[in-house]
Amino acid sequence: MRDSRPGLAHIGFVVDSVDEVKNRLVSKGYEIATIGANHPFRKTIYFIDPEGYQFEFIQYLSEIPSEKNMYGGETNDIKRVSTK
Repeated sequence: MRDSRPGLAHIGFVVDSVDEVKNRLVSKGYEIATIGANHPFRKTIYFIDPEGYQFEFIQYLSEIPSEKNMYGGETNDIKRVSTK
């Protein structure tokens, strides 16, 4: 059953390069939790820290607000990697 109490879903950070963040965190032993779906205007990746907090790193591929915040347009599904 899903918990319906208010709380923190995840903490997000805008970064210049999702790939660089991914490589740094993986090299330090962090496991990828989720890889965001391919989107024309952004890249995302999620990690879960040892305390269970989920962190999203997002790289915008457009400076146009309507494109940065567009939902839909993904060319695949998100990929769950870790089961933590």
